[in-house]
Amino acid sequence: MRIRLRFPAGRLVAASLLLGLLAGASARGADGGRDALRARLRAERRRIEQLAGLATAAPPADAMDAVRTYAVPSDGSRDAAAAINRAIRAAGGRPLFFPAGIYLLGDSIRPIAGTKLYFSPQAELRRGFEGGNGDGRGALLQGPASFGAHDVVVVGGNWTNPEHRYSGRALTIIGSRWEVDAIRVSSWGPAQAPSSCVNVAGTDIAMRRCVLTGSAGKINQDGIRVMCGERITISDCYVESGDDCFCAFPTETNQGVLTGRGLADVRFERCFGFSTAARFLACGETAVTVLLGRATMSQLNAVPVSGIRFEDCAGLSETSAPHAPAFFVVSADTAPGATVSAIRFVGCAGIGGRAAMQAGLLNTAPGARCTDIIMEHCSLAGGRGEVLTITPTCSAVRIVDCSLDGIRTTRSQ
Repeated sequence: MRIRLRFPAGRLVAASLLLGLLAGASARGADGGRDALRARLRAERRRIEQLAGLATAAPPADAMDAVRTYAVPSDGSRDAAAAINRAIRAAGGRPLFFPAGIYLLGDSIRPIAGTKLYFSPQAELRRGFEGGNGDGRGALLQGPASFGAHDVVVVGGNWTNPEHRYSGRALTIIGSRWEVDAIRVSSWGPAQAPSSCVNVAGTDIAMRRCVLTGSAGKINQDGIRVMCGERITISDCYVESGDDCFCAFPTETNQGVLTGRGLADVRFERCFGFSTAARFLACGETAVTVLLGRATMSQLNAVPVSGIRFEDCAGLSETSAPHAPAFFVVSADTAPGATVSAIRFVGCAGIGGRAAMQAGLLNTAPGARCTDIIMEHCSLAGGRGEVLTITPTCSAVRIVDCSLDGIRTTRSQ
C-alpha cells in the first residue's frame, strides 16, 4: 500500500505546528512555513550554544593543565597529537584541561579507558592529516576499534577541518559509558567525499549540547551517525549538513571491526537538523533518518534495528530530490533479512524537500521487513505537495493526533 497525501496548489501550511516549530506561517503558504521553521532552527541553535557555554565555563577543580603539565603545543605551529596522547596515558584517568589555543593534529587523539578531556571553548582542534572515509579511520578523536575505551569524557573544543581540506571524521566514539558534551565542529570532509562528522558505536553513550555546522550544501556529508549498540542518547544537538543530519545507520566497519551488529534503545531528544544538499545521491538528503544496511555491504548480512525514538525533534530538508523528506524511516537496497521495527516519532516537526516523511523499504531484498512505526503529536509538511509516503513493504504504521500540512488527523495503517 502506498499513501500519498497531497494538497492543492496554494494551500496554506498550518499556521502553527506543535511545539511552535512552524509558528508564523501565513499567506505565504509553504514558503512561509519553511521560513518559520528556519527561524526556529536558528533559535534552537542559539539555545544549544548557550547550554554548551555553561557546560564549558570551568574545568573540574582537579583537572591538570595539559599545556603547563605535559608541554602540549598550543600555538598551532607544530603537531600536538603525540603530546596529547602521551598526556592521556600519563594522567592515569585524572582530568586534563586544554586552555585556549590552536592544537594542530597530525594524527588522531586516542582516548583510553578512563580518559577525561576538557577543552576551553577557545581551544581549536585543527586537522592536519588525511584520514579515511568508509572505514572510519583517522577521526580527530578516534576510539579504539577493540571497543576497549570505557568511562570516557570529552567536553568542549572547536573541532575544525580548514577549508574541508582533508577527509575523515571529527569524532569516532566507540566503547561504553562515554559522555560527549558541548563540542563544536565547524567543518568536516571534502566537498563530495562520503563521510560523517561523528560516528557512534557502543553501549551507554550520551552526546549532548553539540553544534555541527560547516558542511551544508556538501553532498554525502552526514552529521551524527549511530552505527550500532544500545542505550545511546543524543540530546540537545544541532546539525547542518549536506546529507543526513541525524541517522541510525548500522552499515559500516571501523578499522576492520564489524560494527553493524544492530541497534536498540537509541534516543534522539531535542535534536534539530538542517539538510541543504544541492542534489540527490545515495540515501537522500534528510534531516532525520533511520536506515538499514545496503545489499552491497554484504558483510553486514541481516542486522536488526529496533527501539529508535525521536522526541521533540525538528528537521528541514532543502532539496527536492525524490528521497529528500524531513524524516526518512528506511533506505533503498535493504540488506537481505534485515528488520526495522518499533520506531517512534513523538512531538516532532518537519518540512521535506519533497515529502515530509517517507516510510518503508525501497528495492527490498528478500526477507527484509519494516513494521511498527508510530508518529504521535507530529507536524509535517511536504515541499512538493506530498506529505507522507508509505511503501507496500511497510506494515503497522500508525499516525496519531498529527498535523499533516495543517490537517489534524488520526490515521492508522
